[in-house]
Amino acid sequence: MQDSILIKHSCKIVEHGFFTFYTFDGNDSIIKNVFGYSLNLKKQTFVVAFLESDTIQTDSMDINACYKGEEWNKKRIGTSVEKYFLLFHPDFLKWNNAQKLDFFIRSSKEE
Repeated sequence: MQDSILIKHSCKIVEHGFFTFYTFDGNDSIIKNVFGYSLNLKKQTFVVAFLESDTIQTDSMDINACYKGEEWNKKRIGTSVEKYFLLFHPDFLKWNNAQKLDFFIRSSKEE
């Protein structure tokens, strides 16, 4: 999993939640970036906010709750939640995690 970006999605309801991106830098540390989001299916809108960035140690991370981009995408394509994630962008569930992270960085700066 080194030299990759993992994604973790947390929510109680899909309309409001958090995306956490873990970027491995090749050492024993990981850069953790957390974004909050809100989706409005009726209005076809979304809001993204950057919440925090931190450096954590590899051994303090729960790797079981994180996914590579393809794995995360496949778990959502064809499900009832797919339409929500497509509000971000029509290709959101085709993007790798680096593309998603870049999108969230840019979107959070527009707010």
